[in-house]
Amino acid sequence: MPHHNRRPIYGIGINDIEETYLKQPRFCCIWRHMLQRCYSSVLQSKRPSYIGCSVVEEWHKLSNFRVWYDENNVDDWHLDKDLLFPKNKIYSPDTCVFIPTNINSLFTFTTKNRGELPLGVFYHKRDQHYRSQCCDGNKKRITSHFDTAEEAHFWYLENKIKVIDKYLNEDYNDKIKQGLTNWKVLLQEHLNNKVEFVA
Repeated sequence: MPHHNRRPIYGIGINDIEETYLKQPRFCCIWRHMLQRCYSSVLQSKRPSYIGCSVVEEWHKLSNFRVWYDENNVDDWHLDKDLLFPKNKIYSPDTCVFIPTNINSLFTFTTKNRGELPLGVFYHKRDQHYRSQCCDGNKKRITSHFDTAEEAHFWYLENKIKVIDKYLNEDYNDKIKQGLTNWKVLLQEHLNNKVEFVA
């Protein structure tokens, strides 16, 4: 079926590569998931961190995304929009990069268990103290407890910076190292000024 007769994906995406209609290769799946994160109200109700995200107009067409994908893809790595530019909300050729799972996990923030508490903090009802957990990106968690949520949050930032330092000493490409450095500078600024970091 000609692509101009097909319904736009999530109301915006145009699949203009005929060969992908029946069997979807990796680049097509990544493109569809990117659109879903930005334009599916169902997904955003479950993952509100994607509210306000968008895809640059150039990438509304699958063929344009494929060109960038072919030049930048690394098998088994994840498409990321905010390593290079912390808190970025736009998927585009200038803001996106493929990164490994451990780096991707390092900057996956969630409200699960913490509710309205600062990032990295949750309240332990039984022991009546605040706890903080910092993941190193490889499912290993460093945990400590505190009297106040503020102390727990700044401990979290301090340890997140230590994990970033560890990755900066490993063999990643210049783009990933620049992104890690950008995050380190941002988190260090919040830690130095004792200002809560909101993801």
